Amino acid sequence: MNAQQLQNRLRSSSPPLLLHVLPEEIFSAQRIAGSQNACVYETAFLNHVARLAPQKHQDIVVYGAGTGSLDCP
Repeated sequence: MNAQQLQNRLRSSSPPLLLHVLPEEIFSAQRIAGSQNACVYETAFLNHVARLAPQKHQDIVVYGAGTGSLDCP
C-alpha cells in the first residue's frame, strides 16, 4: 500500500485501524496522525490489538519502521 492508497482508505466511510507496532518511545517521537500503538515486541501484543479493534470485521493497517527493520521481513 502506498501513501495515496492509505489516505484514501483513511478517508473512506469505513477506515481501517492504523496500528503502529514499535515501542511506545518510538511511537511518541514519530507516528502517522490518528494511529494507535501496540508494540509487537510485548507479550501482551494480541491483547492490545483486541482492545484497540474490538470489532472483528474492522480492517487493520499495520506499520513499523520499514524495510531493513526487525519489524518488517
